[in-house]
Amino acid sequence: MYYNYKQFSNKINLTKESNGIKITVNDAVFDGKTVTLTYSIESEQDLGEHVGTTLPKIEGMNALGGSDRTTKIDTNKYVGILTVSNLEDKTLDIANIKWNIDSIRNPDNHTEIKGDWNFDFSLNAVDSTMQLSDSSSERNGVKVNIEKISVNPMSFIVYYDQIVSENISNKWDGVDVELEIKDDLGN
Repeated sequence: MYYNYKQFSNKINLTKESNGIKITVNDAVFDGKTVTLTYSIESEQDLGEHVGTTLPKIEGMNALGGSDRTTKIDTNKYVGILTVSNLEDKTLDIANIKWNIDSIRNPDNHTEIKGDWNFDFSLNAVDSTMQLSDSSSERNGVKVNIEKISVNPMSFIVYYDQIVSENISNKWDGVDVELEIKDDLGN
């Protein structure tokens, strides 16, 4: 989690129980592109070391990417954090979130418990500022253009594209650009 998560997150405290498993969405934050939420799970049975769930859907976001990590903290008790990001070039003021979990997977023994854990809530985006940029850099036949940077209290998003020369494209199947970003203090 990032440094100021608790300071800017919203308490959700929604709990659903089904088939001996109780899931609680604890808190969440939305920066206009990415939802980050924490949750806890209590179960009548062992669900393994890392429980598998599904990612939520967010109204207005059609191309999503995300990650989910659940960790066992005690006997039959788990905590998790997930992020869901909009991969399209648009931001939203409000995230209308539907997280419908119909099964919990135990990857340790490949079992699945069916259930009905449906969450429906909304989050306002935290305030952010957009800074346009016309900077670019070219090296080894690859040019990177920084288009804009969006900054909010918890994170920032750098929008960039890369142009790969024909010479490099013919030589390599793919090109990965590694960005090193520093603030005005050298961080």
